[in-house]
Amino acid sequence: MSATTAVAALRFDFLARKEAKEWLLFDCVKHSVEPVTAEHVDQLESGGALVRRIQRPLLTDALSAPLKLFVSVSNRCNLTCSHCMSSSSPAGRTEPTTADLLALIQEAGELGVFLIVVGGGEPLMRHDIWQLVAAMRHHGMGVSLTTNGTILTTRDLEQFVRHEVRVNVSLDGDKENHDRIRGRAGSFERTIRGIRRMLEAGIRPTVRFTLMNSNLSDVDAVLDLCRDLGVPVKARRAKPAGRVIGTTDIITTPTPAYYDAVVKLNEADHCGVEDLMNVEAGAKEPLLVSENDCGAGTRIMFVDEDGGVSPCTFLGEDFKAGQWQPGKLADIWANAPAFHQMRNLPENKTCGSCSRHSTCHAECPAMRLHVNGSLDGDDPGCIAPLLQLGPTRLRRG
Repeated sequence: MSATTAVAALRFDFLARKEAKEWLLFDCVKHSVEPVTAEHVDQLESGGALVRRIQRPLLTDALSAPLKLFVSVSNRCNLTCSHCMSSSSPAGRTEPTTADLLALIQEAGELGVFLIVVGGGEPLMRHDIWQLVAAMRHHGMGVSLTTNGTILTTRDLEQFVRHEVRVNVSLDGDKENHDRIRGRAGSFERTIRGIRRMLEAGIRPTVRFTLMNSNLSDVDAVLDLCRDLGVPVKARRAKPAGRVIGTTDIITTPTPAYYDAVVKLNEADHCGVEDLMNVEAGAKEPLLVSENDCGAGTRIMFVDEDGGVSPCTFLGEDFKAGQWQPGKLADIWANAPAFHQMRNLPENKTCGSCSRHSTCHAECPAMRLHVNGSLDGDDPGCIAPLLQLGPTRLRRG
């Protein structure tokens, strides 16, 4: 039996973590999180489910551990995308060693992380990626992996299924625009071919569509294509990190074209949007610590390919909590000044009095900082003016 097979042998059905007022239950296959009672956890175990119970020292202004740990495993990629958050390319050589990542994975499991979100770069370019994924699953954590879908092998498809990986495929527009953004002709066709191969293997990926000024006109094309393929879409705005900084692609002005794109994305029944673009009342993101909670430092944590740890990689170098070292992950989560700063954000006065406050939870601090120079500045992508136009504007048909 190989080391990878041995590591993958132990599988939890659920992780159950005690927080201040309740238990949080993570379904390791469905990747869903819900608050439950201790009695509910008992019933799952008595019914034969394998549940790992986690109890950590409680924090007053954050969850006791991240729900999600974002790990960039490399800045090496076969493409050179214009909006890449890690400025990845074929020349990229910054990546942790296998030993370091295995140690980080073990710490994340001990800390009580529910889900590791694997990105890069292109994760499938690492020779050890499936050893790493097997370790994540061994420690009970769910795995979500983002790929450009262009270099899939038969082994990759088999391992996606074997380890019950939630797969995300990046798609940036129609054929012409996608190839331009990705920096290589033929990328679009290879990505679509990759999605079709996944579907044939029984894998239903989610298309990740990053909304930028240069692809606002492609929303219909992306939605129609994904509907034809039978795959869901998750849309988000480009955030200030990596290669996109210094371009005109970050949406800093809520133009009519942006509003039109937001409406289309919200109307599509196979598309999910981040709360920043959600036109409905009430946040879609669950388990908010406060109405101002964007997740950075309260529910999520980032480890970049150079080992830098932060509440959110989009906040930039000033919010790095230092370099990861073995045994330090829990201490950084509980005590790092950058994390405490994100847990005690000043409130934008306009947001505090807005009816959308509980829906967008005060928008994106990284965008505020990038555009207006402060964490409590105005968010440049706020859609409150769109909603003030009334239901007629939102019912385009």
